[in-house]
Amino acid sequence: IGPPTSFEVAAGERVLLTGPAGSGKTTLLRVLSGIWPFGSGRVEVPKVVALFLSERTYLPLGSLRDAVCYPSPASEVAVDNVAKALQQVGLVRLAPSLDEVADWSHDLCLGEQQRIAFARALLLRPGMLVLDEATSALDAATEALMYGLITSELPNAVVLSAGHNAGLARLHTRSVILGSSS
Repeated sequence: IGPPTSFEVAAGERVLLTGPAGSGKTTLLRVLSGIWPFGSGRVEVPKVVALFLSERTYLPLGSLRDAVCYPSPASEVAVDNVAKALQQVGLVRLAPSLDEVADWSHDLCLGEQQRIAFARALLLRPGMLVLDEATSALDAATEALMYGLITSELPNAVVLSAGHNAGLARLHTRSVILGSSS
């Protein structure tokens, strides 16, 4: 177990968690997003909608619209909004297939699946967006586009990220180093 970690994040801030493998980045992100209830310590998270995006995007069986809108029911999201989100993340070619039922996790490459996850974020508009290797399959330009969309479309959201791409630091307002005593 490494040294204790303490930090605060303000609304609209984009923070990159860094540190060696095994330093607890993924575990901390899961705790902060409310999907990992184990462990000890004190975590204070504002009462906001949190969305956790990982390297492997969950795509439920069903229509593409179901997959993009998840976890919200697709019936609650206007089809025009879904098409716009796909356009924003560079997947406009998929808009005509919104009502098509398929196994999207097999029909889309990992990079397309990760962009679907960012489209979800644009639709859900979370107050806290937690990204764990969520752009690992994207080239640098597309990764920058996704972070730029989050910055422009969700300016007040807290964004917490972990990843191994050296270019991630420039897409954040600051970094927090885990597993370091300094």
